[in-house]
Amino acid sequence: MANNTKFFSNAQLVPSDPSIQKMIAERFPRHLDDLTEKGIQYTQEKTGGNITLKKANRAGTDIPVFLVSVTNRKDSTPPFITLTVKQVSGTVPVTLERFIEAVFVEQGKWMSNAQTQILESYRSVEGQDYSYDILKDTHSAPRGISDREFIAVRTWRFLPNGAWQMMVFSIDDPRYPESPNTTRGQLMTAGWLVQPEQGGISVHEIMQVDIKGKTPHFLVAKAEERELWSQFEKLEAFLRSSPTTR
Repeated sequence: MANNTKFFSNAQLVPSDPSIQKMIAERFPRHLDDLTEKGIQYTQEKTGGNITLKKANRAGTDIPVFLVSVTNRKDSTPPFITLTVKQVSGTVPVTLERFIEAVFVEQGKWMSNAQTQILESYRSVEGQDYSYDILKDTHSAPRGISDREFIAVRTWRFLPNGAWQMMVFSIDDPRYPESPNTTRGQLMTAGWLVQPEQGGISVHEIMQVDIKGKTPHFLVAKAEERELWSQFEKLEAFLRSSPTTR
């Protein structure tokens, strides 16, 4: 159910929380369905270059769900990216391990407007349950708008087909009150699905976030589209420039 790698061991360990384990077990299947377009019907919103961004609306909320991916194959369903870098010695594929390193260790090198602090961690023993981190994510906002802060669970698993699924969702934890000069937002669903492909990997990211505050949701949706698009451009460029693990 859960694998550990060298990238998942840099935080203070705590005992497992049964309530968090229950939330993870309940959310993982739905999260995977949404990432693979089985659980929600997306409408194509924007395509340019290698990047495709799709949007959907869930019943009962006016906060849209975004699915963004990068593709080199126009006929693929869903689209996938084969991240490669041309070097003198030939083509160097980006591996799943390298992608995980970029997300867990080097996020600050390609996503400059966000800071992640690991508050506590639990690591599964021999896959008996799910490993997870509790995070505080802070995202800088434009002038005149308070920065957004999220307290969230980040968890991951390796699927039988070799793919890696990471899921992030907000939790209420009274131990971590809202920081001064920030607004506490809610990550309704977020995360990645990364699948090894011949010569590279396929990458999909899903995001549904309520930033709270007084900003109208339609403006938030437009800002989120721009942010996700920019984030994927930066991640793709970062991996192309540095395809191998350190």
